[in-house]
Amino acid sequence: MTELDNASLHLYSMTSKGLNIKKELVKIVGKFLNLRFINKIDKNKDKSNPSKILILKNINVFINKGDRIGLIGANGSGKSSILKLISGIYKPSRGLIKGDYFYPMIIRDLNVSDDLAGIDAAKAFFYQHGLGLLGYDLDWFLSKIEKTCSIGDYFLRPIKYYSEGMRTRLIFSLLTSVRLSENLAIDEGFGTGDKKFALQAEEKLKSFLGSEGSLLLASHSNDLLRQFCKRGWVMKGGRLIFDGPLEEAFSFYDSDAYLTA
Repeated sequence: MTELDNASLHLYSMTSKGLNIKKELVKIVGKFLNLRFINKIDKNKDKSNPSKILILKNINVFINKGDRIGLIGANGSGKSSILKLISGIYKPSRGLIKGDYFYPMIIRDLNVSDDLAGIDAAKAFFYQHGLGLLGYDLDWFLSKIEKTCSIGDYFLRPIKYYSEGMRTRLIFSLLTSVRLSENLAIDEGFGTGDKKFALQAEEKLKSFLGSEGSLLLASHSNDLLRQFCKRGWVMKGGRLIFDGPLEEAFSFYDSDAYLTA
């Protein structure tokens, strides 16, 4: 079980130290080019520390073993941020996270140079996660990834020549290669790809989760959420404003109650 107890998240804005230097340089260049800049007031800024912006506000929720939760909301509502919070990528600036963290399948980058090949990205993943120490064999791992990502000879070619679909296949194959956690946090980017890959991903996730694994899935696709989820969270402005059965969450999102929340 995982609990968010009055958890809030602040992130630094462009007025923070270091980033402020970049902003001032932009202003200087703008003056040189005779451009006009308008400073906007952000209502989500922390008044006690203007360099911080409130991203998630007072989240109180329980995630039980085996819960399959779909995150619903407009862009910028906080879906990706709450995935990163529950995955331990971010730490709450206020409140607590108790219990088990989720394994983040929200990475859009292979974390190696695009001049390297897919096999090099697989080797980097193997060593970054200490899979050798967990008893896995490197050659077995590389063979497994090459087979499951299904990109053919491109596995041995530089990543800069990959299509977006090839990148998605390789990343997905790496993240589902070994079970590092029973709990998964997935961003909607993995709902893309051709039909064959989508079916493969669906079967992979079902076997990966098993019967007791918990899932958080953020997506704008109701059909994708229906495939995996029974419970729905509706996010708005960094707040969790609805938590209940998935179909009721869809109805709430389309209602006047959402607009006035």
